[in-house]
Amino acid sequence: MIVPTSDITNWKAVTIIPKNERFVFVNTIVRSITISLLVLLGLSILTSIYIATSITRPPLNLHKKMKLVAQGNLDVTINIEHGEVGKIGNTIDYMLQEIRRLIEKIYRDEEDKRQLELMALQSHIKPHFMYNTLNAINWMAKIQGASGIEEVLTAFSSVIRFTTKAEDDFVTVAEEVAFIRDYTKILEFRYFNKSDVAFHYDPQVASCYTLKFLLQPLIENSVFHGFDGIAYKGQLTVGIH
Repeated sequence: MIVPTSDITNWKAVTIIPKNERFVFVNTIVRSITISLLVLLGLSILTSIYIATSITRPPLNLHKKMKLVAQGNLDVTINIEHGEVGKIGNTIDYMLQEIRRLIEKIYRDEEDKRQLELMALQSHIKPHFMYNTLNAINWMAKIQGASGIEEVLTAFSSVIRFTTKAEDDFVTVAEEVAFIRDYTKILEFRYFNKSDVAFHYDPQVASCYTLKFLLQPLIENSVFHGFDGIAYKGQLTVGIH
């Protein structure tokens, strides 16, 4: 109730306002504030959930995919683009690509290695077949008394055996000289004793190692080019000191 007094007439005006009408505006304001707070609280919760999931989802996704990688699945793509986890994911994607490339390279290398091993086996079988065949021919020449053919076949068999030895690229000087002796016997037979070969080497170097086939191209060029077209018998001296 409101009772104002007039200064002129001293009259009083009584204004009666119902209590429920007096607090309508206040109630409206309180209700609006309450609704606003509830809306803001809901938005805050949703925002918090969104931020939390945006932070936790990439590591969880990364963890799941790395478990697949640990199980042997290298075709996994991380596919995380944003944030620090995204940088880690890009690095892992690059690493997985490199691993797949290296595995493919190793697989191709192993295939090539198997092919080379097969070719080596085949190339190893062929000289052995030839060596056994030459021994059979040598045996027949010996029975028939063809001493020249027997000598050449024996030298040729020794040359094949030396060529197919499954060793390193280094042999002793004694082995290299023995090979050259057999090789020059074949050259003498081929060129009808057109040259004589003499060997002079220090016995102290016999056990030293040298490259395999080091002397053969030198001997071959000496005979083919040095003695070609001469009317007399050539002399070839091999000296090792």
